[in-house]
Amino acid sequence: MAYYSGTAASLSALRTNLLTHAQADGWALVSTSVTGSISGTTLTVSAVAAGSLSIGEVISGTGITAGTTITALGTGTGGVGTYTVSVSQTVASTTITTVGGVLSKAGVFFKISETAINIICLGCESNAVLNPAPGVVSIGRIYELSGYPTREISFPCNYEVFGFAQELYMVANYDVDAYQWMAFGKSTVPGLIGQGGWCAATIGVFGISSAADAIEIAQTGGGSYSTTAAAFWKTQYGGYIISNNAWVNSGLDAHGWTYNGSILDFPIGILHSTTLITLQPSVWNSESVLLPLRCFKARPSYKSSLIADLANARHFRIDNFTPGDILIIGSDKWKVFPWYRKNVTARNGGNYINHTGTFGWAIRYQGP
Repeated sequence: MAYYSGTAASLSALRTNLLTHAQADGWALVSTSVTGSISGTTLTVSAVAAGSLSIGEVISGTGITAGTTITALGTGTGGVGTYTVSVSQTVASTTITTVGGVLSKAGVFFKISETAINIICLGCESNAVLNPAPGVVSIGRIYELSGYPTREISFPCNYEVFGFAQELYMVANYDVDAYQWMAFGKSTVPGLIGQGGWCAATIGVFGISSAADAIEIAQTGGGSYSTTAAAFWKTQYGGYIISNNAWVNSGLDAHGWTYNGSILDFPIGILHSTTLITLQPSVWNSESVLLPLRCFKARPSYKSSLIADLANARHFRIDNFTPGDILIIGSDKWKVFPWYRKNVTARNGGNYINHTGTFGWAIRYQGP
């Protein structure tokens, strides 16, 4: 187990720090590398040495204009074929790499990439990005709508990385009281058909919103037009990509990374813990209890199965705690965070807001 902290001056620096600390904690990194040429805005890939290409990724190589990104798929779907890029240019056949790469450990795989506005994580089943999750999870810009303030990480920001045997968590703190996070790992639940990889972050796939602000969270769930910003909390319709901010590769019922076979279904989300979440903090001593951070999958005959039970993170109501507080319980230490921004006045959250009430979490802490 390891703990790292520092500051990042840019989105690229934050991603680099994540990859660096992940490797120091035992994760293997394989970067995407292909051979290709560019004519106008068409990238033609003729060979793949490692990894897979995807929309939004920044590419680099000899003669390629800095900041060039992949904006659309042509005949290629990650490997050999054509792609549309953001900048018109002429580049002879050369080795092309992407920012980021695939992290792997304990038989699970996560592609960590960077777009112009986000760091994204895509769960998959190999270094070649086979059988990926239906969508990525992201940090960076989490909300944008004309006429409203854009919500995104401002730099420089502080960050912390918490590394464990089969889990890794990163939390970024900026603008004093705002937090974004990304986490991934392998489920500890026995009997899963899939590899058991899980990944989650503040939002899913970034897109221009139709809601009045970034967050939609309540004691009974949320996450329709906006993200809940909390892991495995979403209970609403899955068709809005921003709100799909967590995936688990259970493989149960041949559903792969999805909860019910489609991203359009309604996940169980936080419903399994609603009563306990509601009862915190105690009216007797004002304390809150560390609650298991779990994910369930709906099964036939109105049953459900536990598919993720995070070993090193817990749900925690933070009414009477300050972000960054360290709890000492026996030999364990836990560091307290809001899911996004703490607001005691509107402690139970709400729809289309810029905070997460007093809904928060705690991560096992190995720092000083």
